[in-house]
Amino acid sequence: MSLTQHLHRPGPIRQWWASRSTALGPYVADLARHDTSAPPLSVAGREHAAAVGGIVGRIIETRVEPAPPYAAILGTGRRRDATLWPTHAELASTAEAAAAVEWRPTPRGWRHLVPGRDHGARSTDLRTAAGIETSDATDLIERARAAAIVTSLETAYRSGQPATPVTPEAIADAVAIIRRQQQSLQRATYLCGGELQGHAAPVFAPHWADGDVLLGPGRGGTYGLVDVKTVGDATLTNPERVRGWLWQLLSYAAADADEDLWRVRAVGVWLPRQDALVMWPLARMWEDLRAQPEELAALLRTAYEADYRAAIGAQR
Repeated sequence: MSLTQHLHRPGPIRQWWASRSTALGPYVADLARHDTSAPPLSVAGREHAAAVGGIVGRIIETRVEPAPPYAAILGTGRRRDATLWPTHAELASTAEAAAAVEWRPTPRGWRHLVPGRDHGARSTDLRTAAGIETSDATDLIERARAAAIVTSLETAYRSGQPATPVTPEAIADAVAIIRRQQQSLQRATYLCGGELQGHAAPVFAPHWADGDVLLGPGRGGTYGLVDVKTVGDATLTNPERVRGWLWQLLSYAAADADEDLWRVRAVGVWLPRQDALVMWPLARMWEDLRAQPEELAALLRTAYEADYRAAIGAQR
């Protein structure tokens, strides 16, 4: 299981959060205030919305950091394919090139974080996406098409199903959403000290807990962990759904409490369809919860180790 699955299934982690969710009421309300401004998508249905969200999320990731699509490479490419993107290009001539996707830039330097394997089945598609995403001559529509390739491959990796092309309608909806990003981009840029930067897909536990975007460093040298949620207004007024986002964000932050690799001092939700970025200081949230992150971190560590042992056993 992944951490997200633990949050949705009965068990110690979900029980820990369920007993503290009342304290998250003000934060749930903060997000609900943005429920009046999202234009509808062109096609109804969860599959279409997920594809649009994947494209939008990938474009935002690459604006923050020109990094490889880690999940797509791990599931369908070769580990060396990561060197096609600017963040990892410097590894191309090193001993780490053959396993480049396993290495990640962090606020504390390069770290070997995520073991992987070479699949290679869709390396040609990844090369096509890299050529578009790393070119200064491509426009937003072309970048959205590249993000659609990445979204298709990442969806296949996570679902275990064959990759299917993303529809033109999903690409068009994503382009329209990205073009509306003004206030949220300004807010993100301000939080980064005047230049949009940070890290894509921060890893809190290999193959178990990956975030969306880490914004920073800010003026204090620390970072904000952000989930990108390309959802409609109705979802923002669903307290159970929104609480789940906060559980996940805070669980990721707690998983990093001991090592402090990612230097997370704030968490937030980027709402592209509403053009809003909502952030909160992490210390205040733990104070409101009347809990210490180390307490949750111990539960997470136990669950991760059990899942890891189960995965190793299944491979034998």
